[in-house]
Amino acid sequence: MKRPLVLTRLLTVLLLLVCGPAAAQVTTLNVATGTTGVDYWLLQSAANRFMLRHEGTEVRVLLTPELTDDRRTLLENFFEVGSPELDVVQLDVAWVAELAPHLLDLSDLRDTVARIHPGQLAATTVDGRLLSMPLFVDLGVLYYRSDLLAQYGYAHPPGTWSELVEAARTIQAGERARGNADFWGFVWQGDTYEGLTVNALEWIATTGGGQLLTPEGSIGLATPQAAAALEQAHAWLGDISPPAVLHHDEEDSYRQFVHGNAAFMRSWPAYHALLKDSPRLQGRYAVTLLPMGEGLAARRAAMAGGHGLAISAYSREPDLARQFVEFMSSEAEQRTAAIDGARIPTRSALWHDPQVLQAIPFLPQLLPLRGQLLNRSAAGSEADWSEISALVYSAVHQVLRGEAAAPVALDALRQQLQQLTGLPAGEQP
Repeated sequence: MKRPLVLTRLLTVLLLLVCGPAAAQVTTLNVATGTTGVDYWLLQSAANRFMLRHEGTEVRVLLTPELTDDRRTLLENFFEVGSPELDVVQLDVAWVAELAPHLLDLSDLRDTVARIHPGQLAATTVDGRLLSMPLFVDLGVLYYRSDLLAQYGYAHPPGTWSELVEAARTIQAGERARGNADFWGFVWQGDTYEGLTVNALEWIATTGGGQLLTPEGSIGLATPQAAAALEQAHAWLGDISPPAVLHHDEEDSYRQFVHGNAAFMRSWPAYHALLKDSPRLQGRYAVTLLPMGEGLAARRAAMAGGHGLAISAYSREPDLARQFVEFMSSEAEQRTAAIDGARIPTRSALWHDPQVLQAIPFLPQLLPLRGQLLNRSAAGSEADWSEISALVYSAVHQVLRGEAAAPVALDALRQQLQQLTGLPAGEQP
């Protein structure tokens, strides 16, 4: 758990905002981003290019907390008091609806809007208002040590969770026998935050357990399959996954993998940008789709993610902020983000760009999955997604800790979600 550090981080951000006034005749734009993966340095590089084109402008890229829940809370705190100290914010697509009252409509940026994939625009449009310009697409993927799979006799990455467990056990045993006592088969995100919600919903969907909120507007937990998926993950702990994974976020999983101490890692595409130049792993890993279950209802699936840029309704510089959003969403900047940061563009014309495909060689595997992505949306309910997610990851963490049986925890979760959202329970298979 990293929440004890949150107050320190919030204080750091506040000090950055109030200290060091800009020089005379310099217009300042404060842009908030995350610290995970490539977020900060990718945005800082782009901000430097923007400043070269806009003399007299200073773009301050401000760090926010590492855990996504803490980052959202920080932004909420700024918005609730109408603070003008944030101009542009990088937002997870799932946050847009609940932050909608504090964001400016970007629909008038017509030239940019016309080139963004319609599905991405729909995800950040609330009541006809485009509140966040989609910057990149995200979805859950599986990283694996291609060299170790070959070394231990595996011709291809695992297609099912059972195959992953078998390969993870074999490789883990072999690597420990060779002297690496810190080696584990599979790492993922198990801390009590949005990351665990994402992982759990992927496990459930890929094993045929259905969606959390169905398109028909009901609570769609298919209890038998969902329970089996959570019990499967609980069984990984101490077997192929370190018990400490219950306190892991994306950065923790990445550190375990990049140091050569894991065979498989569930994460996001952007970590390829960090791994591809790693002295230890360069040329020794690959990326593929998440495994699936083995029943008739099992399928390929991944959680839809992605971020966009939004403009605070309280910004002192809304016009300059619009120029920055347009610049960041341009074809050139999206191509650069793909090449330097493995960011999947929201301009669909770039999905087949040779430079983009060279930088993200696994992108062709991911594109057919678009119709099977799991959405994080509370549309049609009486709750915000963050409230729904908190109930989910709390229930899942309880199962993973061995403090509740999966069917019992999921039944309680379904009742809590019904009460929170006002939605009925869907039919169970």
